[in-house]
Amino acid sequence: MPLILAHGQPKSASTFLFETARWAIGRHNGLRWPEFGKKIGLGPEYTLNYVEQPTDEILDVIGARLPEDGYYVLKTHGELTPRIRTGIESGTIVVLTSFRDPRDCLVSLLDALEKEMAREGRPFTKQESIKSAVRYTNRAWAAASDWANSDDSLKIPYYLTATDHARVVKLVCEFIGLGKFTDSTNRRFSREHFPRVHEFNKGVADRFLDVLSPGDIATATSSLDRAIHEIDQLTEQWMTRYGYREAYESLHNRREQRLANILDRVQDTGTHATGEAE
Repeated sequence: MPLILAHGQPKSASTFLFETARWAIGRHNGLRWPEFGKKIGLGPEYTLNYVEQPTDEILDVIGARLPEDGYYVLKTHGELTPRIRTGIESGTIVVLTSFRDPRDCLVSLLDALEKEMAREGRPFTKQESIKSAVRYTNRAWAAASDWANSDDSLKIPYYLTATDHARVVKLVCEFIGLGKFTDSTNRRFSREHFPRVHEFNKGVADRFLDVLSPGDIATATSSLDRAIHEIDQLTEQWMTRYGYREAYESLHNRREQRLANILDRVQDTGTHATGEAE
């Protein structure tokens, strides 16, 4: 049976894809994910919630120990390597991937950074953090875009997760060949139980419009313009293919209208990214 790789832009709800697959796989295997890993002889380095880069060695070890009727899943934000491509083509690796407006990813990244710095007792300087987050978000999309544009992977736009997470569960379960566990997995991740999803934050699309200052929105929009364009195209394509064209247009048009009003005000007042007028 295949190894599932749950990939996505950081902060695009890729963890939801991972948790969904992990729950369905646990039902199929008859053991919770880490216990199954131990049963088939995988060491602790293979039972982590996250693997930065699935190396050839990691893939070979799991592939050698995975029984014919067993499933396994890893979450990653790593690169799409030639070995992974070969596994996809042969059917031994199945890929789930997610993407989101990079300005929303930036906001969630800032949330995580602020919490981390508070735990460490370090001051949180928003402007320096935004500059770093913009650079990271651009780099992250450069890597994630290979997965999002690859053949034979399940593509999940964040708009779909925010609109109908039950449909996402169904798509994931069916794509990995465990559609019979769709109902039980959806009960596990019903709306009131979303806090069970590790690192799943607000579940709100286009949150950047409410959280960032007008100046920061203008800076992020300019600095992330290429990623925004590419992700918008993918989101439109897959929302339409899944039958959510009307929902996409409603969300997209509302975002663009609000964004235009904000950017007009920034231009009229000459507001800097700091939120201060010239």
